[in-house]
Amino acid sequence: VILDFPATNVLASAGPNTIELSRVGPFTPSVGYWVQFDYAQLEADTNALVDADGDGLPRWWEVDNHLSDANAADATSDKDGDGRTAWQEFNGGNNSTNPNRADTDGDGLNDSAELAAGTNPHRVDTDGDAISDFDEVNGLPASNPLMVDSDSDGAPDSLERRVGTDPLDAASVPTVFGGGIGIH
Repeated sequence: VILDFPATNVLASAGPNTIELSRVGPFTPSVGYWVQFDYAQLEADTNALVDADGDGLPRWWEVDNHLSDANAADATSDKDGDGRTAWQEFNGGNNSTNPNRADTDGDGLNDSAELAAGTNPHRVDTDGDAISDFDEVNGLPASNPLMVDSDSDGAPDSLERRVGTDPLDAASVPTVFGGGIGIH
């Protein structure tokens, strides 16, 4: 459900004026789902965009992430030990990562490693090939976490790993099973 409304109706001063409610997993194929709301109350915080301590982090983000809008030093802190400061994790409000959790998406690859690899720290499996980013970067054999078919040989990495061929070697291709089994 997405609700769009004019800023004049809510006295909004900045930022998007959209409310999006999304149902996320688990999903079962061929099964319908529904969501019911009997009541919804929305409150506007007119000070949410204020940065009282001048550290570059808006009040709403500091409150949501258990930081202090009265302490500018928390913007340079790395509470989760992932090598990124709270200010870097905020990322200007675009695709912010969690400053209290080294691995925002929980795939085993910390946020700094995800960004260095070019993967999305909000998705366990950036390329959608059913292999986690962590397993693609650190697994044996390794594969490219940004490509479903790392060696472009026509066989997806998940198939190559399952049958024992190398997902990084185009010459290592799974054999095609013809469907016959011979017994002597």
